[in-house]
Amino acid sequence: MTKKQEQLLDNYNRAKDIHDLRQVYGKWSDKKEEAYRNCLVKQSDLNGYDGRICTASGWKFTYAFRYKDVSGKEHLYHISKTYDTDFVIG
Repeated sequence: MTKKQEQLLDNYNRAKDIHDLRQVYGKWSDKKEEAYRNCLVKQSDLNGYDGRICTASGWKFTYAFRYKDVSGKEHLYHISKTYDTDFVIG
């Protein structure tokens, strides 16, 4: 695992109880709502589970979830405003 992947996994692990926009923001924009829904769609497409908002600021947030590939390897799929990262964690 690269240093960046280790950092993303650490952020995911520290966010263990943050699963929804309501837990991060009192109010949020339609764009954030759309981005969050897109994250949930991606998670559903991959049969993902245990999705979490890993980092958040007033302007953006990151979201990650776990899923298993066809060979049974567990992955972390991390979504940010600028890119998605998918890597094996187990």
